[in-house]
Amino acid sequence: MPKHLHFLADDIEGLVERYIEKKQSAVKLNASQLLNEELSKILSHADLEKVIFHCGTPKTGSSSFQSTVINELARLENHSILYPSVIKNNEEPKHQGLVVSMKKDDVDGMLDFFKRVLKEASQKQFSQIIISTEGLFNHWDDFSDDMKLIFATINEYVPVELLLVLREPKSFLYSMYLQNLKNPQMKHPVCYGQDWSFEEMLNDAWFVNHLDYLGFILEFEAMLGKDAINLIAYSNQVVLDLFAALGVTLSSSLIENKNITSRH
Repeated sequence: MPKHLHFLADDIEGLVERYIEKKQSAVKLNASQLLNEELSKILSHADLEKVIFHCGTPKTGSSSFQSTVINELARLENHSILYPSVIKNNEEPKHQGLVVSMKKDDVDGMLDFFKRVLKEASQKQFSQIIISTEGLFNHWDDFSDDMKLIFATINEYVPVELLLVLREPKSFLYSMYLQNLKNPQMKHPVCYGQDWSFEEMLNDAWFVNHLDYLGFILEFEAMLGKDAINLIAYSNQVVLDLFAALGVTLSSSLIENKNITSRH
């Protein structure tokens, strides 16, 4: 091939790559705009006092809280608080669909989730909504910036509160290490299901980033403001503390004790 044609081929290849990158960026931008525009339309008609997102580090009693909520729906309803029925099943009554859509950058899935939640709140005339899934914290670094910004969009129309349960870092990290050993292997996170020592696990960025409590809090503060973050220290009374944060009194005898330990 003549020398000048090599340069031409390189130029064409470069142009094609730039064109593809530009198209991909445009698609992503359009998806982000669509999400915000459609979410804004939905929220502009919402008559709500507050939307609460409950999450926390793994092993902080989320499953126990969620199961107790299902048993005590009437108690929440008396305080005009909706626990949306958009859940996987009654064995795991959490709003994991939100996390799944956020991880996939699934705009349609996100819109469907919030449409169903807001429709239920409107039909039943609730003034507050609580959405619960620990995956918001656990997979925060897996979400794109566009997905993260939905909380800021919601907050423009309805006040958003983050109900965040944090565990003492050392005990949390050890519990997470043991859980990662039990989890099935996946392409991501790579640390799942590996026969690694604790020291080897500390070399995995995804694992270690879960200790960045402050970074997670600051991102939400930037979107919602400091007063919107309600921090709860994990203890064996965490379910009672969560209900109290909602303004609901609960007897300890009514708690579904799942994954709650006395370790601090």
